[in-house]
Amino acid sequence: MDLKLDKSKIIIIIENFEGFFDYDKSVIEYTIKTTRYNMLANLILAIDRKFDSITEVYIVSKGQSEPDIFAAQFERLPIFRIQLAYSTLEEYEKDVQTTMIYKIVSIIAPQNIIILGDKSELDLEIRSLLPIINTIKIVDLDISINNKDIKSIINGIDVSLPFVEDYYLFPQYVSNKKWVLKKTKIPEYESKKPLSRVNLIKTLDMPEDAFVIIMVNPNLNIYVKDEFLEMCYNIAEKNEKIYFILVTEKMINITKYKNQFKIITKIDQATTILPACDLFISPAIPWGFTIATFAIMAAVPTLCLAVAQNNEEAIKISPKLEKALYEELICKTIDEIANKIDELVLNKVYYNEVVEKMKFVQWWVYDTKWVKLLDIVLEKQGFEWQIITLKEKVYLNFIIDQTRATVNELLNFYSVAPSDIFIADVEKYLDGFPDLQMIIYSLRFAHEKNGKYLQKMTELLLEPNFTIMNTYYLRYQIGVYGFCNAISDAVDYKVSYFVYKNLFERFMATIDTSKYEPILQKTGVVVVTCMQLLNMNTHAPTKQTLDYCYNLQKHFNKKVILIITGEPSYAEAGNIYTTNFINYLILEKKNYYINIEDEKIIAYHPLVDQYSEQTLRDVVDYIYSWRPELVFNVGNNSLISDACKIFTKSASYQCGNGFGVTCSGITIVPREPRPEEDAPIKEFLEEQGQKAIYSPMTAKLPVSDRVFTREEYEISEDAFVMCIIGGRLNTEITKEYTKVIKEILAMDDKILIIFVGGFNDYEKWILEDELLQKQTKYIGFLQEGVTEFCKICNLYLNPFRQGGGISAVEAMYQGVPVVAVEKGDAAVMAGPDFAITKATYIETVRKYLTDKEFMDKQKERAKARAERTFDTKGAIGKLLKDLEALY
Repeated sequence: MDLKLDKSKIIIIIENFEGFFDYDKSVIEYTIKTTRYNMLANLILAIDRKFDSITEVYIVSKGQSEPDIFAAQFERLPIFRIQLAYSTLEEYEKDVQTTMIYKIVSIIAPQNIIILGDKSELDLEIRSLLPIINTIKIVDLDISINNKDIKSIINGIDVSLPFVEDYYLFPQYVSNKKWVLKKTKIPEYESKKPLSRVNLIKTLDMPEDAFVIIMVNPNLNIYVKDEFLEMCYNIAEKNEKIYFILVTEKMINITKYKNQFKIITKIDQATTILPACDLFISPAIPWGFTIATFAIMAAVPTLCLAVAQNNEEAIKISPKLEKALYEELICKTIDEIANKIDELVLNKVYYNEVVEKMKFVQWWVYDTKWVKLLDIVLEKQGFEWQIITLKEKVYLNFIIDQTRATVNELLNFYSVAPSDIFIADVEKYLDGFPDLQMIIYSLRFAHEKNGKYLQKMTELLLEPNFTIMNTYYLRYQIGVYGFCNAISDAVDYKVSYFVYKNLFERFMATIDTSKYEPILQKTGVVVVTCMQLLNMNTHAPTKQTLDYCYNLQKHFNKKVILIITGEPSYAEAGNIYTTNFINYLILEKKNYYINIEDEKIIAYHPLVDQYSEQTLRDVVDYIYSWRPELVFNVGNNSLISDACKIFTKSASYQCGNGFGVTCSGITIVPREPRPEEDAPIKEFLEEQGQKAIYSPMTAKLPVSDRVFTREEYEISEDAFVMCIIGGRLNTEITKEYTKVIKEILAMDDKILIIFVGGFNDYEKWILEDELLQKQTKYIGFLQEGVTEFCKICNLYLNPFRQGGGISAVEAMYQGVPVVAVEKGDAAVMAGPDFAITKATYIETVRKYLTDKEFMDKQKERAKARAERTFDTKGAIGKLLKDLEALY
């Protein structure tokens, strides 16, 4: 059926609403299943997906099988865009129902009316009375929907939704730690008619001019006692017109001024009483914030106590709510609350200002225009509507408290939504909350691996929304996401550059540059900086850094000072979901020596557990004290290294396959030039006053006496052995790459793939397929002898990742060809003879397996390439000359 609908509003009229989902309010469901085909569900989903111009849908039911089921039913329908309202006319006689429908149509003035399953002539009557309205009658619905999720739901097929089981936003070394993910009840927002002020005063026997203060909590007795209760007594003593309403399930022993304290034991009455009160006090967090949102709806000033009274745990107010709850009303002490009450009671002008500000933020709960239309205009006509603002509710729950439940509720709402819809909604509903946008984008990326989310996360860092240290940490984690998923190019280079440049300028503004004098003469001292130093045998960046240090000191007579900067630290981590925690060596002293063969290198490492923004400045001072002629950064970008350009030469060599992002004097591109590809970026960097030179990555050939045999690993001599080496195989062996592995294994039962490194999920992973169990093996990390191990292999496979460069070259040194997707580190170091595309990956492996002549030729090419790659001395000599020429 080809529906032709005009823009904006639709009224759908149905005979009887029976519901269409199995639903249990006591359980948060994470799958959606329909029990039967339902025309209404199909129609709503079709409108939501196919008709972008439709924004409001009003459903009018002449009857319903069960009361109060509409909201519960539609909360599990994945509606992304449209606004829904529902009303039933079952209380009216049949002849009156038609009249009521005409009233509804007249008030709402829709562009469309759909009569669903009605055998009466109502459609003809509406067309005759209101010919300008597009009226459609549907007895049997058969809309062709291409969206897989709609078909699944309507046909009764379970839809698997993303679900966050266990994660942490704050890793080990956070100095201001707050675990935000905890179990909590999702607040429910029910439509209840508020109690009038007159009825409240009369019911509770209070004077007409009473100033009514309400507090709500199931366990209010825990918080309203001792010092807090004494404060209430003092307030009651000073002003007899102040009355306290305590809504709680537990009794509170009131010993003074009993007439001014009213206790209500039914918690569900709180939202109906709130609008008639003058002030809401939240003495407990976070539960009190749930009720505080109702106070916002009613424009009732809200005082919140920011610290719990049990002294066991400091519970800080979520900064996301400061905007919505009016920051001046957030009190840190009981005395502040008492003073604020006095000010609100005695200063009417101030009180009215607060009320107006509370009205201003009502949109956090639901859209005020929608409320005005439904709650005011329609209610006067004598019938009530249930307002379905699920999207707003889901976001409000998340704003109030970022628990596992609210996170999953939001993620599940968009389980099958396109990324563009998700991004648009996040920008709309979390406007002003960049930290929450960052968290939810990172969570969505963890499920979907869509580079658009990395771009949006990076854009959030363009403005100073976060502290210097937190911005640094967030930027690093975004980079790790791109690196581990081989989509580093998903973030626009210029955006990434300006994010870092802004961060660098913010940091430099905190430094007193006047204390540094330029170092113009050659001092013979070179400072090498890197973010981390790990296992010298297995960690490729560590091996590369130490190789540079050794050659600079051994062959070029430089006194090398190695600074392990520890950037970016965990000091102010958070605001992002990640499983990529940074590893640091935990040292008890800052200064030590590293022996590299016959050279002793001076090393300095700031203490990780004492790290702060001041540490960055202290390390800059430490570097200056050595009077270096060059500061040479290896690895990730470094604020510390880049800051040193104010007193000496600085260059940044960022391991990878392209142009790094840095504010040092010179950026070093770790590969051969690609003139056509590189021209736009080089021009951009020149505009920023930055120079670029090329110095292909090199590596030190590891020497080991370790001998490996196939017999040691129970591998037959006729097996075709492929190795996959890496420290992050848990994340790098993705679903996409697992499919590739299965296709490779299916080529020949003599193929064996050996995993070397970090793959803790291996035992779980192989359960996926019998081939994985029979034709793969995991041997863990090799503390030494990776190069020698490659002798027992026939082929090196690099997953779809950015890294793997060093281990690839070690394999090539043994004459083992490499299969690596272009643009990654492995492809750059292996060279063009071994760089392929994803599309040709499987066929390339097949060719190595079946074409002996091709295999033999590639073995020779691999050895030749590796010989050049292991010449670090020659590469550094050329690099020093190039740097000298530019400076």
